[in-house]
Amino acid sequence: MGRRVQEERAENLSIGAASEMSAPDGVGRLIGLGTFLIGISLLLVVFYWAYGSLGSLDQVLKDAINRGSGWNELSYPIAEMLFAFLMSWISSLIAGHGINLYGASLRRK
Repeated sequence: MGRRVQEERAENLSIGAASEMSAPDGVGRLIGLGTFLIGISLLLVVFYWAYGSLGSLDQVLKDAINRGSGWNELSYPIAEMLFAFLMSWISSLIAGHGINLYGASLRRK
């Protein structure tokens, strides 16, 4: 008798869980997708800027080494690289949060 009661409880729980399921959230999906697209577009802007800005880095390094000026000329390109890394990291976080929002809107209760 105890096993039958347990089976009935399990069946009632599964029926109750099925009735609590909700439909996907349309607004959450749109917000998540929009946030993801903003993050990806920021990544593209950062990569385009970094390619244009740091493309001539080898020439700057050669000139600095030949003149022996050291940190005076190297500090600006190093700061640009750190800034590009920081901006790409922030953009990828934004894109990741957008994907998480989109995925959360598809989950059911």
